[in-house]
This record gives sequence, C-alpha cells and structure tokens, in this order.
Amino acid sequence: MATIIPSIDILGGTTVQLVGGDESKLKVDGGSPIPIAKQFNIAGEIAVVDLDAALGKGNNRDLILQLLPIAECRVGGGIRNVETALFWLNAGATKVVLGTAAVPDVLKQLPKERVIAALDALRGEVVIHGWQTKTGQTVFDRIDELKPYVGGFLVTFVESEGRLEGIDLDMVKKLKEAVSDDCELTVAGGITTLEDLNVLHQLGVKGQVGMALYTGVISLGDAVSVGLTSDRPDGLFPTMVVDEQNQALGLVYSNKESIALAVTEQRGIYYSRKRGIWRKGESSGATQELVKIRRDCDSDALCFVVKQTSPGFCHLNRWSCFDVETGLSKLARTLTERKAHPVEGSYTNRLFNDPELLNSKLREEVEELIEANTKEEITWEAADVIYFALVRAINEGVTLEEISAHLNLRSLKVTRRAGDAKPPKVPVVPTFSTLKKVNPDSILSQAAQAPVDPDAMKIAREIVEDISKKGEVALRSHCVRLGDIQEGEPLIWDRAEMEKQFLALPIEQQQLLQRSADRVRKFAESQRGCIKDLATPVQGGSAGHLVDAVAVAGCYAPGGRYPLPSSVLMTVITARAAGVENVFVASPRPNQLTVGAAYVAGADSILRAGGAQAIAAMAYGIEGTMPASDVIVGPGNKYVTAAKALVSGIVKIDMLAGPSEVLVIADSSADPAIVASDLIAQAEHDPDSSAILVAVAVQDSWVDSVNAELVAQLAVLSTRDIATLALVNNSYVVRVETIEEAFSISDKIGPEHLELHVDNASALKEKPRHYGGLFLGHVSAEVLGDYCAGPNHVLPTRGTARYSGGLSVFTFLRVRTWLDISATDKGAHSLVQDCASLGELEGLAGHASAAKKRLALTENSNDGSDEASVVRRYIRPDFESIPPYTPIKPLEVVAAEVGLKVEDLVKIDANENTYGPVEGIKQAISNYAHNNIYPDPGQAELREAIAKEFKVTSDMVVAGTGADDLLQLFVTLSQGRAIVSSEPTFGMYSFLASIADRKYVNVPRNEDFKVDVSALITSCQYHNASLLFLSNPNNPTGDILSREEVARIATALEPFCLFVLDEAYAEFANISCIDMIKDHPNLIIMRTFSKWAALAGLRVGFSISHPSLAAYIDKIKQPYNVSSVADAAARAALANRELIMTTQVAAIITERERLYNELGKFSWLKPHPNSQANFILCKTTGISAFLLAAKLRKEGVLIRYYSNSRLSHYLRFSVGRPQETDALIKVLQNIDQDITLLGKEYLGQVEAVLWDMDGVLADVSGSYRKAIISTAAHWGVQITMEDIETIKAKGDANNDWVVSMRLIHEHSTQRPTLAEVTEKFEELYQGTESQPGLCATETLIPSHELLQDLLSKYPKMGIVTGRPIKDAKKFLTAFQLDKYFSVVVAMEDTPKPKPDPAPVKLAMSKLGVKTAVLIGDTPDDLNASTLAKIGSIGALVGKGAATPKALAGLHNANPLTVLTDLEQLRELLL
Repeated sequence: MATIIPSIDILGGTTVQLVGGDESKLKVDGGSPIPIAKQFNIAGEIAVVDLDAALGKGNNRDLILQLLPIAECRVGGGIRNVETALFWLNAGATKVVLGTAAVPDVLKQLPKERVIAALDALRGEVVIHGWQTKTGQTVFDRIDELKPYVGGFLVTFVESEGRLEGIDLDMVKKLKEAVSDDCELTVAGGITTLEDLNVLHQLGVKGQVGMALYTGVISLGDAVSVGLTSDRPDGLFPTMVVDEQNQALGLVYSNKESIALAVTEQRGIYYSRKRGIWRKGESSGATQELVKIRRDCDSDALCFVVKQTSPGFCHLNRWSCFDVETGLSKLARTLTERKAHPVEGSYTNRLFNDPELLNSKLREEVEELIEANTKEEITWEAADVIYFALVRAINEGVTLEEISAHLNLRSLKVTRRAGDAKPPKVPVVPTFSTLKKVNPDSILSQAAQAPVDPDAMKIAREIVEDISKKGEVALRSHCVRLGDIQEGEPLIWDRAEMEKQFLALPIEQQQLLQRSADRVRKFAESQRGCIKDLATPVQGGSAGHLVDAVAVAGCYAPGGRYPLPSSVLMTVITARAAGVENVFVASPRPNQLTVGAAYVAGADSILRAGGAQAIAAMAYGIEGTMPASDVIVGPGNKYVTAAKALVSGIVKIDMLAGPSEVLVIADSSADPAIVASDLIAQAEHDPDSSAILVAVAVQDSWVDSVNAELVAQLAVLSTRDIATLALVNNSYVVRVETIEEAFSISDKIGPEHLELHVDNASALKEKPRHYGGLFLGHVSAEVLGDYCAGPNHVLPTRGTARYSGGLSVFTFLRVRTWLDISATDKGAHSLVQDCASLGELEGLAGHASAAKKRLALTENSNDGSDEASVVRRYIRPDFESIPPYTPIKPLEVVAAEVGLKVEDLVKIDANENTYGPVEGIKQAISNYAHNNIYPDPGQAELREAIAKEFKVTSDMVVAGTGADDLLQLFVTLSQGRAIVSSEPTFGMYSFLASIADRKYVNVPRNEDFKVDVSALITSCQYHNASLLFLSNPNNPTGDILSREEVARIATALEPFCLFVLDEAYAEFANISCIDMIKDHPNLIIMRTFSKWAALAGLRVGFSISHPSLAAYIDKIKQPYNVSSVADAAARAALANRELIMTTQVAAIITERERLYNELGKFSWLKPHPNSQANFILCKTTGISAFLLAAKLRKEGVLIRYYSNSRLSHYLRFSVGRPQETDALIKVLQNIDQDITLLGKEYLGQVEAVLWDMDGVLADVSGSYRKAIISTAAHWGVQITMEDIETIKAKGDANNDWVVSMRLIHEHSTQRPTLAEVTEKFEELYQGTESQPGLCATETLIPSHELLQDLLSKYPKMGIVTGRPIKDAKKFLTAFQLDKYFSVVVAMEDTPKPKPDPAPVKLAMSKLGVKTAVLIGDTPDDLNASTLAKIGSIGALVGKGAATPKALAGLHNANPLTVLTDLEQLRELLL
C-alpha cells in the first residue's frame, strides 16, 4: 500500500482545495471528481470529504456514490450519527471519518477497524466547529479517550492546512507513539515534499495530501514510488502485468520514471532494459489502460492491473505471454473468432450457416453419448456433444461464460424428490449489492449452531450401520449406488496406481505438488519437534508422559464442485510427520490431482469412496485390505460430518466441520479490493459458507468501497453464483469503534479463518483467543493457508474454535502418563498414607486397601539412602540414556593400563600432529608472562591475524576453545529444529544435538563414504532443518566435498538452514571454501590449530562467517573462552604458518601415502583410498576390528576403534612421523604371522558364554521360519526360506514380527499393521484350542552333554534372544535348559533389539563379567557383540542353515570363527 492518501474535497459538486478550511479562500477548483478519483485510485485508497455536508449546507451524496465503484474511498464530512456512518460503509466506503461525532456512544455502534476519528489540531489543541472553537483538550488526550473505539486517527494540522508550509515531523512522531500499533495514523496539513512522505513511510504513518497534488508541488506518480526498494544492481522493479481477471499477461520491469509516467498517463508504461521507456501498444495497438498498481510484501516488486486490448499482451499476438488457454476456453475463443471471421470451406462455418444440420448433428451426438459404454467411447462422444453445443450457443450469441453461469445455477440447492422425473427447479440467484449490516450487540448474543444436520444424520446412520454389520459387501453396494465406482471396479488404488497417475500429470503440476508438500511437511515436522516427552519429580518419585502416534489414520478428501488436493497434503503429510505408520485416503471419484497429491504426501492407498460410506469404511476397516483407523480426519459435506459424529467414540475424529467461514477484521489501512477478494474466496466454497466483515473505525465510504469491489469482482467471477448466494444469505458487515470490540465479536463467533487487515497486525496475534487459523496483515491471505504456506487448513467451524483447534500433528498423537514411586524415595510413605486416607474418605475400601499394602514397603523412605535417585530429580531425564562422548584417554592412564612407559607408547589415535609445535610457537608460550591477567575477551589481535591470513575481515572471525566450543555455540544459536549430518563423521555433531535435546537426522554416506548430496538436501528440506554439519575433509573417512557440491548445498539450504563446514583437516587437503562465504550468508567455516599447528593441548580454533552471523556467535560465546597462552601460541602459529606447511604438513602428507601402501600389504586390512586428512580409515576382513585394536593397544600402539554399527569393522590410523609408522607396521607384521592367535588369546580370557536362542539353541526352521511364511500367506503373500535368509543377512532383522511385516509390505500392496501381523504370527506359533502351534515343532540343537561340559568351565552362561520372554521360557522349560543359563535377556528387556549392543551389555551386567563370547547365527547377533566389545562365534547349525549366502553374511561380520556343528565348540572353548 502507498503511503500517500490522495484527498478529494467536494464543494458544490466540484473538487476544491481551500486554505485553512475557509471556503472563501478557494485555492483550487478541480472540476468533476470522477476522473480525479479514477487516477488517484491507481495509488490505492483515497480520501473523499463532503465539505457541503460538513458545513451543513446540503451534501454531495449522489456524486460520492458514483465514486465508490471507481476507487477505494474513505469517506468523511458531515457524518454526525450512526445511521450516516453505516450508510457509507454499506455503500462501499473502505472507512468512514468522524469528527465531532467521534464519541464513544456513537463509535461503539460501528465496526472499529473501519472507523477513523478526525482530530483537527491547532498547535496541539483539538478545535471544532470549522476550527473556530477550542476544546481545551490536547490531541493526545483525545487519542487516549477514543483509542479503544477506532481503527485509526486522522490528525489535521490546522495551522498548516492548505498552506504548503511543511509538516511538524516531531509532532508526528509523538502522535505515532500515542496511537500505538493498534491504530492507523494518517496526518494532513502541510505535506509538501516527497521527503515528507518518505519520513512518514519510515514512521508507518500515512499522509493525506490535497493541495500539494492539485498545485503540482507533489506528483502522484512520484508519490506512488515512495517506499519502494530494489535489490537489483540496475535499480529496476520486476513488474507482473495482469488483466482485470488477474490472469498473468507478462513479466516486465519498471523504474521510478516509468511508474510516474504510467500514473500520469494512466496507461501501461514500463522500462525496457534495451529500449528505455516503453509505452505498451504504442506500435502494435495493443494498448493498456492502467487500473491499479500493487506492490508485493517486500516492496521490491510490482503488479500492474490493466485493461488489455486485443489481440493481447504477447508480441506473438496472444492474450498472454504464458499461453495459458486450454480446453473449453480455447475452444470457445476459436469458435468466437471463426464466427467473427469465417473461414471458407471449414466445417464450423458450415454449421454456423446451416441451423438444420447443426441441430441434427447435436441430436445425433447426444444419442451416441447415451449409447456409449466404454470409458473411451464416452470420452469421445462427450467431446462431440460439447463441440456441437458450443457451436449452437455461439451461433446465437451465447458465450461460454454465460453457459458456465447457468450450469452453476443448476448445481445450487436443487430440490430433488425421490421418483420425481420432472426437471429440477433452479433457484434464482439473488443480485448482490451490499453486505447486510448487523449490530454488534446481536452478534455477541447469537448462539453457536448445531454441528450436524438432522436430515443428513438420518441418512448417514443407515449407511454407517449397514457397513458396520455387512462390511465390504455393504460398502461396495453404497459406493456403486452413489456413483463412487462402477460395478466391478476396485475399491482401493494402491501405491503403484497412485504413482502411475502422478506421473501422468503435467510436470509443472508434479513439481507444484512436490513444492507444496515440502512446505506443509516442514511446518508439520517443526510442530512435531516441539512436542517432547516429560519427566518431573513428584512426591515419592517421578512422573511424566510419553508422546506417541496412533497406528492408523484415515484422511478424507472432498470431491464435490472443486476437488481439493491440498486437503490430501494437509492431512496425510501431517499424519506422517506425527509418526503414523499407516495412512489411508478416502475420496469420491478422485481426479488425477487428488491421486497425485496422495502419492506425494505418502498415503498407503486410496479408498474410492465418499460421504458416510467412506467414513464408515475407515472406522470399521476392510478385512484383509485396510485396517480400521484410530483417527479419521479431513473436511467434507454434511453427510461426512454426520458420519464422523456417529463413529466418534469408536475412533477419534478431528472435528465436525461445517461450511467454510471467514471473519475479516479490517481498519482503514486495509485495501477494500483485497478485503472483498478474501470475502469472496470463502463465499465461493459453498452457498452455505459465510464471510463476515468487522470494520474498525472506518468511514462509510470504506464500507461502500468494499461493497463496490464485491459487486465488481463478482461480475467477472466464474463461481459468482455460489459466492453470491453465500454473501447474500450468510454474510454481513458489522462496524465497531475499537479493535477490542472487534476481537470480542470474533471470540464469540470463533471463526474458522480470522484475518487481521489492520496496521501492525503481527503485534496483535496474541489478542484474539478463539479461531481456527489466524492470518496477520494485508499479505497473509487465507488462501495461502488454504493451499501450501505450511499451517494446516483443516480448521474448526461453527464456533467450535472456542474449545478446539485445527488439524495438526497433535491430532494424531497420544499423551500417555506414567508414575514411578520409589520405596526408598523421601516422601513416598506420606504419599501412600494420604492415598489410603482419601480412599477411606470416598468410601472406596479397595482403593484404601491397595494403598495400605504399600505402607510397609515405604516405611524407610525417609532415610535418604537412595541419594542417586534424589539427585536424578534435578537432571533432565533424557540425560540418563545419552551416551557420553568418548574422548581419547590420557597417555599416563593408558600406560598404566597396558604396563608400559609413556615414552614407549605410539600415539596415533587422535589425529594430532606428532611433530609438536615449531620453535616459534614454543618461544611464544614460554615468553608469555601475564597469566595472572584475564585474556582478551574478544581475541582482537588473534582475529586480526586470522583475517589477514585467510583474506577476510576481522568482523567475520570468532575465536573459540578448539572447535567443540564453537560447534556448541552454533547449536545454541540455530533455531530449535532438526540438526542434520552425514555419518560416519565427527561424533561431536550428534552428541551436541542430543545434549541440546534437538532432533538429529543422519543422512548416511554412500558405500564409498561419499556424501549423497541430493539425499542430504532433500532430508534437510523434509525435516525443515535449521543446522547442517559437514566435515571437509571428513573425519574419519578422509573424503572431501568439491566446491561445487558445497555451493549446491549452501544454495539449497540458504532460505532456512545454517551450514557449518568443518575444515579441521583442510591444511592436509589443500582445499577451502572460505571465499564462498561472500555468496552464501548461511555458510560457516570451522578451523582449528589442533591438527596442522600441533596445538591440540591448548584448544584453540575459530569460525569464519558473514559479519552479521559472526556478531551473533560472538554475542553468546563465553568472553574469556581462549586462554592467553593459547591466544599467543595461535598467533605465533599464524606467523610461522608457511614454515609449518612446508615442513611438518608436507611431511605428513608424504607419510600418509607411505602408510596407505604399507597397510594395503596385509590381506586382512583394506585402507580407504584417497584420504585427504592426516589419517587413514581401514577396514578389517576376517578379523575383529575390536580385537585387533585391543592387541595393538596391548603392544603400545594406540589407534582409534569406533563402537558404532557403520564402523564396527574399521580402524583409524593417524598419520605420524616415519618412526611411528615403522612401529605400527612392525606390530602388524607380528600379528600377520598367525592371525588366529588373536582369537585364541581372546578366548583364553573369556569369563562367560552367551547364546542366541533361535538357530543356535533351537532349530526354528519349522516354527518361527514357518510362522513367517504362514503369516505372509494369510495376506496372500508367498514367501520362501530364501526370502527370509536374504532379509536376515541384511541385518536389523532380529524381530520376526517385524520381519514378517516387512516381507508382506515388500511383496504386495497389503499394508497390515505390526499389531495385526503380530496377532496372526502368535496365533500360528502358539496355536489355538483346535490347532497345535508351530512351537511344538522346535527341537534342541546342542546336546545336554555339551551344555553341561561348557557350564563346568564357564559357570556363567546366559541367553540373549529376540524372542518374547514367555516364548523363551517356554522353550527352556520344554527342554529342561534352565539349569544351564543363569540369565535370559529377551525382547522386553531393552528398548532396541540386536544389532544394538544393549541386550548383550545387559546380559554381561547381570552375569557380572567384563569379557564374554556370544554364539549367534545372524549378522545382527555378531554385530551386537562387536558393538558391545566382545568376541563372537558364528553358528550355522540348524537344518540347511549353512547356505553360501548365510556363510558370507556371517563372515562379513568378522566373528572369531564360523561353526557348522556345535560340537566344534569343544575344541574352541574346552
């Protein structure tokens, strides 16, 4: 919106400008106001003042009414009562301006946001009666009195009015502070220059200008440009040109000169980068009349609304450069042109000239359509009918638009009677003229409407009850009867069909759906991220809640007049973001866009049903095809609403939605055209929709302008009949004086959509209380929320927003509370006593007894013996499960543990520079003599030195205690959304995310450890990440990202995510991206002195980033984070950088090549190629990496072993000096002489033997394996033993219930839930009364003699199994095995199964041992052992178990050995 409010003062039917308001001092006689209003309207809202009415000498009402359809007018002058104010608001005035009538009793009866109080001030004192009478009140007193009742103030400086003497800007500033952000402030009197307007723009104040415009002191064309800014080097403004229907015609450019000319000449004038000023149509004749200039939200782009003449905008003689006409519109345009310009010999021309032939062909084609049977035939014949019908219509002068309007009439409120064959009567659509006026008091007293239509409920009940009893048979019957499907068609479309239809969409529609889905997903993911589990101390222990998603969600997508693919995105994506496992969509006759949206959103399948039958199907499920839903969501018609009410209680529903509704609160700052368009946008949904306008302190003319805009916009709207019915029957305007009154009305109504078209709307977002979705400001259109801005558009209607919210991830979540009372916790005893007493008071003896039985357990709870549990009350609960970061142990500790001297250790485990600091650094350290003084908190000298070395400015540099200090600052600084990295990588990234309680997303590197850049970007976008960590070169793999890859990532993430590129090892790779910061403000480069400069012990590093970003980092860092000695040493390192790089770093790079070649000589080591750091990652084959690391450590060679699943078979060797390489190779050569000694040495130290159960103790080929096959068969899926073997070999397959579900999902379109699969699996395995279970087929693999002999040597033996504990105990009892095993760890005992090490570690803890060996038959078993840092023995000993694939899978897990007969354990262990 422009800052300027051009003013039209009307006296005696003509436009005038008076000096000082004195009619005797006529300065300007401008003639008729109509052409002036037309030009002024280009800039936006205008002020119209009826001076005759103000002076009590008649009025200019009829003339002003002619202005309202032309321009957006705030009307003032002579409005002295409520009736007059309402008249102008109803007539279409955007606002009304009240002077002496602006008193609370009057203002309370008007819509606040559409009322402006006019205050005439003479040197700060309010004057009235034509400025002749002083009131004794200051303008500030008057503002304070009226502020609650108006949406804005017009303050006129009487002493300056009409005199062109300038404006008192200091006074304006004070006035702006006085009116606050709740009200719009407009000032008048003395505005003389563009600079005046510029200052007003900066203050957020509008300037009402009259005299300066009429006398030419200020040009309207120049004034329109005030506040515009360009981000282009050439200063141009991108300008979208649209016609009056808002169809895009073309994209051009403007500058301030062309804008001024366009406004002055009232035509389309632009700026060509080749030709300069460009008057559109000057040569082609396709001229444009300029209607309005709009600007975008950032005021750096424009939209010209024009009346375009033929042949159109495009130089190719097309209406639009975008060539968007297709289908019926294109056909109608072609036929119209053929009618106007006949083409000899054409068939269309023949039809135009032969009415009998045309009528005959039309009858013929209709008959052929009736007789058509197949889809192809119907498509063909329908196209013929449409063609001939259009020829007939256009030949008689009937346009396609008129036909469409008639069709819309027929579709509205048609009364249909069962069995009545007469044509339905079409109600006449009323003519809209103005919104009806409603008194605020009547709004406040109205009652909420009932959510369910009684007639719809009756019909829905019959359908729901029928489907609940008869299932799919009844569902199919209703779907065929109601036209959802044809007889024999499938009810369900699976993912494959959804994908097919998605790919058949035009590519631009596919991309639109993808972009929209990404935005919705980002918001939903962010919502989910803010919902946390809770743990809090309570008397006697702790309590909390766990948040988890439901298992199945059903999402309804409306069909109707306008299918809504956006509803599919909003519901399905939100369910997925919440964590729902199975999501289904139901929609009547879904079109390709709806199906494509379901595919993009991630739906499992689509039920081709609508109405009550769809809701019933989702509530009760379709046996074998679609499980019953836990939650049903999505908007629909009254039958959907009724059915949801019926099934509520059986399933959770989101809401009982009614017709769409919007409430717009607008003050005089609002554009009546935009307000009107937003009202229409809701009205066009349905004849029952409602659009309510609450106008705050506006003039009558403003309301009249809205009404005029509604009339004008409806006239060209394709859906005008629907919108008109809604506007006439269900919509109204109510006027209030204050924003508080407006909010009071809104809160009573509780609208689905609430728009605030008021000044500084963002500051008011916490004021209204009851609404579904809130849209702040003039740009935040409700339609943006309807489609794809992010927040959900499934919102409560009919006033239910007063007690419920819209659809969100919360809809799909369950909050489950827990209580944990400790017998030894202080306060437990008194808590139990109080509960017993309350039970007795309530007369519930059983309750009291249950409490009393715990009194004895808590008798000693006050002695404080369990201090650890008391301390845990004060600590964040998730810290219990966060594993600590594992640093390198000090040399003195390691030396003591392995029994060697420190100087005998070879330390190549921490990527340090083993050469040590150069002499210059040592001298700087020894010479520093001020350790008693705090260091420089800002490290000014160090930052200057870094800036000089890396060719940046010092304000881009922040110094830190090594890298970790700064990494934590980045986590703190970034918004609290997901943190992303690509593992394997530096473990500190995930650790910092966990201690900050942030969601951490790992995008795994490829098999060759390269970053999958596309997947990384997609993941960051999908999870709406706020921080990305990448190490370059990567630790521990040594791989690098190219500069092109870094630029691609930074560019993709720039709109929403910080990108930290950790270049700790850059000196060894001769690569850096520091210079790229200038192009990527989200890029932060991390560096350290630890590696290249050998300052790891002093902990000093730094970041380089955009100066603004660096300022934030510096703001939150500890002031003395870098010690004085570290500061001095780092500066010395920079001074000696060239020496270090050419000696030490160069030597390390040379030694890296040598170490790589030496490691490659061992058959059981595979060094990772092309390391660009000071280390080499190496894979072990045929040997346990953990055991090799332990052996090297025992020999005094310290290297890095990683206890995580991806790197459990890898070691990292830091590159040291040649002598350290020699020492390492010597030890490896000794090991190579007999590699089996490693395993033998380890087995000689074993304290306990751990056993997997299935496939090791129990032969389950006829039980568990058969249960998997039979469970899959239940869902029609054929699974073989080889399929099971394959999925087991891949790992992460320890739970056979999960394995069964995965196989079913992989081999079919069926999507049973885990609970359903588990139920069937257990039924087969355990058996029923009539059918013995498969568990009866299990046999024992090892002999009792072997187990007894092993128990004699290893008294501590345990079982680690993925079975449920009841199944495990059942097998142990059946084969009398309890005596051998003192510990059994089963499925329920740990949060995660193998390959997670937790079950193995738990078993060792219960046995009280530090070393053990586990015998297992899957990679999961062996990998769990490795991660638990114990050895493993592979065992393929069941019937047919030792297949080549199974053997290869176990050998890849690097066990000590693989057995095919358990008797071989005698040689290994006995």
